[in-house]
Amino acid sequence: MPAEDMGKVTNRMRLIFAVSSVVFLAVLAISPFKDFRREWKQYKRSYLRFAQSRPDTKKLVADYRSDIDQIWLPGMNVVDRCTTCHQGITQASLADGTVPQPFRAHASIPHNVRDWGCTVCHRGQGPATEVAEAHESTLAWEQPILPTHFIQASCGTCHYADLLQTP
Repeated sequence: MPAEDMGKVTNRMRLIFAVSSVVFLAVLAISPFKDFRREWKQYKRSYLRFAQSRPDTKKLVADYRSDIDQIWLPGMNVVDRCTTCHQGITQASLADGTVPQPFRAHASIPHNVRDWGCTVCHRGQGPATEVAEAHESTLAWEQPILPTHFIQASCGTCHYADLLQTP
């Protein structure tokens, strides 16, 4: 190639640049839309709409955050993001059976859910942000959520001595 042609851009090169620019622009346009449609964000928005339809709205949204809720227990090597979708878990006014899941409050237990999370007792995949990954077994996580009638069996994970509430 002669020296005078070194700085010239061919039509083929311009076409390649134009096509790659359009593809890059499309990827940039799709990314925010995909982020907006994430399953956990839909649950967050649904909870906010649900809470705003109730008379105790102020109390229900007092500790609401629009991002992922995460509880980290380094001593147990547990990361728990369940409360991202299960927003009303600690709200006593949402204990009524007419409140839809996942917004219903948890039954009374001796532990604070905001401190301990859910996976310590219920198992499942704590770091997950999608229902299927959190509740079912996957190739990367073989501990699905425990059926309700087995929940008390997980007390022995932390409590080594006999407990009055457990069989």
